[in-house]
Amino acid sequence: MRRRKAGFFLWACVCSATLVTACTTVTPGVKAYKGGAYATALQEFKADNSARSHYNLGLMYYKGEGVREDKKEAFTWFCKAAEQGYAPARFSVGVMYYKGVGVERDREEAAKWLRKAADQGEAKAQFNLGLMYNNGEGVDKDRGEAVNWFRKAAKQGHGNAQEILKSWGEEW
Repeated sequence: MRRRKAGFFLWACVCSATLVTACTTVTPGVKAYKGGAYATALQEFKADNSARSHYNLGLMYYKGEGVREDKKEAFTWFCKAAEQGYAPARFSVGVMYYKGVGVERDREEAAKWLRKAADQGEAKAQFNLGLMYNNGEGVDKDRGEAVNWFRKAAKQGHGNAQEILKSWGEEW
């Protein structure tokens, strides 16, 4: 079997993220959003100062759902949620820094935010941080660190991390 170089690909990038509804109570904003009442969802999310609502606002601006698509505005809302410690938002901020979407491209900042999300157990961030260590992007190239982050992601069922480790002859 041919070994392939691990490239930086964001499997669960911001644009494929979905509105966060993983809470026991469906908020009025989430209910409005799911019903297609984007204007109401936007008002509800803006009235709620929670990290989850800030993240959902970021997604709405990123995707242009109920608002004009605006990556810079999406980045602003993701940052508000990330600063409140919300792991999915920290991942999104890292991705946007990495890609230079809505913000100037900065691989070191990308690594910083991905590490924050990875330290919170965000498998997608662990995987992408592993890729950054493997490729020396925004961090010093370090195969041992790459394996460490891939293992963490693989243990959570991240298929691509498992595939890379397997191709390298590493266990997780």
